[in-house]
Amino acid sequence: MDIDKDKSVTVSIRLPQKLHEQLTFKARQENTDFSKYCRRLLEKGISVEAYKDDIDFITKIIRNELEAIIEPFGNRQIKMLMKIGKAVGGTMFTNIRLLLSLINPNKLYTFKELLENSMKLGVEYMKMKDFEVDQYITDSETLINQSNKL
Repeated sequence: MDIDKDKSVTVSIRLPQKLHEQLTFKARQENTDFSKYCRRLLEKGISVEAYKDDIDFITKIIRNELEAIIEPFGNRQIKMLMKIGKAVGGTMFTNIRLLLSLINPNKLYTFKELLENSMKLGVEYMKMKDFEVDQYITDSETLINQSNKL
């Protein structure tokens, strides 16, 4: 960039000797003079500072775009996990009841009743909070009692 001498200002600044040597070395590497090299660094520094001022705005735009792309997939996965969880919960109670029926074959029930009641228990199971599930599945007495309701 050539400078119009009528529109430029001469500035004197003090630099540590080491910094001056580094700037001079870098200017020579780029085949430019010291002043042009320093001007280019100052312009770069100003543009970086301007960018930093806008970083929050840019971050918000990026976050909004990512959410718009990711949210539908996340919601779809949540719905699929809920379906799987209900089926697994129902299966868990069906298996427990079937095992209990091997121990006590006197209890008669239809497969339809077993399936409907198991799925209802599976839905209730899915509605539990994480801490409730941890307690629930480790309490064998409760699981047996719930399965006996089938």
